Amino acid sequence: MRIRRHLLSTLLAVSLGAVALPVAAQPKGPPPGAKHDDRPPKDGEKRPPRDGERRPPKDGEKSRAENDGSKEKPAKGDDAARKKRHEKLEEKQKERSKTRQKRRKEERQEAEKKYPKAKDDPAARAELAKHAKRMARLRRSRELAVADGRDDLVKRVDAMITKEQARHQAAMRRHQGGSK
Repeated sequence: MRIRRHLLSTLLAVSLGAVALPVAAQPKGPPPGAKHDDRPPKDGEKRPPRDGERRPPKDGEKSRAENDGSKEKPAKGDDAARKKRHEKLEEKQKERSKTRQKRRKEERQEAEKKYPKAKDDPAARAELAKHAKRMARLRRSRELAVADGRDDLVKRVDAMITKEQARHQAAMRRHQGGSK
């Protein structure tokens, strides 16, 4: 009798699990990879702006059309001067490309002196490569911001450079076992 009751309770649990699990396994949100929810918003619910859409201005905030003009397109003369500055930068980039191999070799030797264990550690080498790529992008961004006379952007890029250098130093300390 005990065995029969045990078997019946097990059978009941398995059958309920077979019914309940497929229902619980269905995803509740948008499918994976979907960028936004396509359902219409409920009453009083605000939908976040989708790609390419702009959010309406908040109370007390000026719309783009009413803005004080800080985001306006530059005049034709300004655009021509900007193009000229960028052409000079492109020439400078071409000149730098001629010495790229030499600079790369010097940077690598410098890194080997500073981090002698990194040569044998793939994670440390990956960190050095990541840092080099990020710093190259930040330096280029700073160069463009200086050429455009965007002091506000130069300050932001400088702050990002400082953060990247701090992040890199902490990562290399972990790879070097706490030294340096």
